[in-house]
Amino acid sequence: MKILKEIPEEVNKKPIDFLKWLGDTSIIKTSEEENSEVIISCLVHGMEPSGYYATHKFLKKIKHEEIRLKKPVSFIFVNVKAALKKPYFTHRFLKDQMDMNRIWVDTGEFERQNFKVFKIKEHIINEKPKLLVDFHNTSAKNPAFIVSPTNNLNTIKLASTLVKNVIQIEWLGTLAKFASNYCDSFVLECGKYNSKKSHEMAYEALEKIMIYQDVMDGKINLGTEILISKNTQKITLPDYTSFNFSKQNTGEDIVLMPGIENYNFKELKTGTIIGWENKKGTIKSDFLEVKDGMIMTTDKEFMFNMLTDNTNIIRSDVLGYTTVFQKIRF
Repeated sequence: MKILKEIPEEVNKKPIDFLKWLGDTSIIKTSEEENSEVIISCLVHGMEPSGYYATHKFLKKIKHEEIRLKKPVSFIFVNVKAALKKPYFTHRFLKDQMDMNRIWVDTGEFERQNFKVFKIKEHIINEKPKLLVDFHNTSAKNPAFIVSPTNNLNTIKLASTLVKNVIQIEWLGTLAKFASNYCDSFVLECGKYNSKKSHEMAYEALEKIMIYQDVMDGKINLGTEILISKNTQKITLPDYTSFNFSKQNTGEDIVLMPGIENYNFKELKTGTIIGWENKKGTIKSDFLEVKDGMIMTTDKEFMFNMLTDNTNIIRSDVLGYTTVFQKIRF
């Protein structure tokens, strides 16, 4: 595990080569003169690279003096090992690891992971930052959005410069929730993991965050309104559920419409059909009902988010989420 108090010359390497040089969980602080004003974390999940690409580009610009920071910043590269497992940026975590975003309150099964989490926690506590932003990607097609563990006005105002949607949920066990005990914190979901647009969004957001926190000079415009989502509920499938994606009912326990991720962050009409349930009781949600075997939306106001057609994510984690929303205007 590398803990560096200046930006190394190796940052001039190509992104994947710099990641190989890091090799494992690493922390880079831009200066050791003062505590870090902001902490940026990336690669909590190895298959979510947008924050890493943004961070590498940003560090390189600082090294070349294209960007001047007024205050120190720390950058944390969390699960580098998973990111480097070939094919690169395709593994959420490895077989000898637990999900790195579930072990920040209760320790995990693996001592090496626990040690890395301990060192990162120690760094956050010692640095006394004003803000921590944890960069992520989704496995599904989503607009960029923020997940906030607290109802914090500063976070909402900053969010309005970055995204149109904020989900307020504690998500116990996550890095952002742990950090919220010491500073403002949130997760920035930059969009789908393999999208160039997501990588570009991440870099633009990184610069805006630094300007907003008065770490670097520049101008940004606050948004005029933002959609706040609360009462988030998971949609999970029981173990050993058979499922398929098809425009017709093909007989599995659950059959879902192709392109289901296109429903994310949209107000759907009552009775919108999202699939079929052939094994009673498989799909459970306050916002969905089954009529004549068809799974459809109820008349309650809600939005889907992070609905995915990634079978690995569906089996290991979640099909998606539902949230109740309200608009806030500034």
